[in-house]
Amino acid sequence: MRIGELAKATGLPVETIRYYEKEGLIDPPTRLENNYRAYGERHLDRLQFIAHCRKLDMSLGEIRELLNYDSSKPAEAAHIHELLHRQIDEVDSRIAQLSRLREKLLELEKSCRGHTLGQRCGIIEELSLPARDDAGSTASR
Repeated sequence: MRIGELAKATGLPVETIRYYEKEGLIDPPTRLENNYRAYGERHLDRLQFIAHCRKLDMSLGEIRELLNYDSSKPAEAAHIHELLHRQIDEVDSRIAQLSRLREKLLELEKSCRGHTLGQRCGIIEELSLPARDDAGSTASR
């Protein structure tokens, strides 16, 4: 199949497929006499695997690690579990960061005192103050 057909089958843009090829995540396709790339089922399978990993927010480095493991070997299977747990820890960390961000935004929203003529917006006033870090000290610029 040609690259456009592969893109349609995987839902990935042509540029992304070429990038993954350049990065060595997929094998180079065979070249036809007219110099077109010819992709096969192995490319489709590999790209579907990569796309699934990307939907789980795995980096290309992590995907490369997974692709290099032999899951039939117990020692290597343990590394796969470690990688997954690192990903889970990262997600937990981002959730905590987003939770703190949400709280800060809710606090900012409380600074609104209404919008009467001639009165500055409390949110804009708060945003105009020097930024503070989580410990409450003023951050330097």
